[in-house]
Amino acid sequence: MKLKQENFLFVDLLSSIFLIALLLGNMFGMLYITDGNIAISLIASLLIVVFYYFILQMLKQNKEYIVNKKYMAPQSLFFLVFVLFGIVSFILINHFLTVETSYKERIRQDAYKKIESVQNIITEYGRRADDDLQTLEGKSTTLLTQLKSNNSAALKNTLSQDPYKIDERVLAAPGYINVQDVVNSSLEPVRKRMDADKKSFQKVFVPDLKNFKSDFDSWNRLTIMQNYEDLKQYYSKAGKFLNQKIGELPYSKTPVELIDKKEITQINDPMEMLKESKNFWLPLLFVLITHLFILIPYFTYKVRKYKNNTGSTGPISGGIEI
Repeated sequence: MKLKQENFLFVDLLSSIFLIALLLGNMFGMLYITDGNIAISLIASLLIVVFYYFILQMLKQNKEYIVNKKYMAPQSLFFLVFVLFGIVSFILINHFLTVETSYKERIRQDAYKKIESVQNIITEYGRRADDDLQTLEGKSTTLLTQLKSNNSAALKNTLSQDPYKIDERVLAAPGYINVQDVVNSSLEPVRKRMDADKKSFQKVFVPDLKNFKSDFDSWNRLTIMQNYEDLKQYYSKAGKFLNQKIGELPYSKTPVELIDKKEITQINDPMEMLKESKNFWLPLLFVLITHLFILIPYFTYKVRKYKNNTGSTGPISGGIEI
C-alpha cells in the first residue's frame, strides 16, 4: 500500500521549473554548437529533458525497493545515468557561458570588421571608378588629338581597343573627328555602367550591411549564430562580386584584399570551450542546484522502510515512514 504523498503538486511544479531552466541552458549551448540551428537545438534539448523526467519517475517508482536495499539495488544505476546527463548539461551550459563571457565581443568585432571591409570595397570602387573615368577621358582626348594631326594606324588600333573602344568608322576619317564629342560618346556607356553599379551597391549591399550590424548590436541568442554564419558567407560572396566589378574598371583592376583574419571556428566545439573556460564553477554550480531541485520529488516521495529484529531488510510489518 502506497503512502499518501504531501505537497505532491508543489514539488513536481518546482522540479518542472528547474527542468525548464535546464532545457533553456542546454538549448542555448546547443545553438552555439549547431551554428544556430534552432530545430536541432530544441529537439536535442527536449530529448535530454524527457530523459531526465523518465529517470526521475523510475527513481520514484523504485524508491522503496532502492531504500530497503540500502541503495545496492540495480535500480540505483539510474542515479549514474542521471549524473551522466548532468555532465552533458554541464558541457552544454559551460559552452554557452564561455561564448557569452569570452567570445561574444570577439565575434562582434569580427562581424563589424567584415561589415566594414565590404563597405570599404564599395567606397574604393567609387573612388577608383571616378579616377579611372577622368584618366580615360584625359587619355582619349590626348590620343584623338594626336590622331588628328598624325593619321597613325597604331593610334587607330589603340583607340579601337579596350578601354577606349571607339568606333573604327569614326577613326577612319581623323580629319572629321570632333575630339570632345567623340570622347563624350565613348565615355557615356562606361559612365552609365559605373553609375549603375554604384546605385546597385547602395541599393543591395548597404541595407544588408545595416541589417547585419543591427543583428550583432542586439545579439539575439536564438539567431546570432545563424547570423554569424550568414555574414561569413555573405562576406565571401560580396567580396568576390565587388572585386569582379573592380576588375571591369578601365585601369584600377587590382582586387581589394579582404581582411586576412583567422575565422573564429572553435565556438562550435564544446571541448575547446571546455579548455577555454575560466569560470567553469558557474555552470557547475548551476547544474548542481538544478539537479538537486529536479530530484526534489524523489527526496520528498514517501515510502516504507522495513526492519526486522535481526537488522535485515525485508517486507515485514512495523514499517517506518521516511
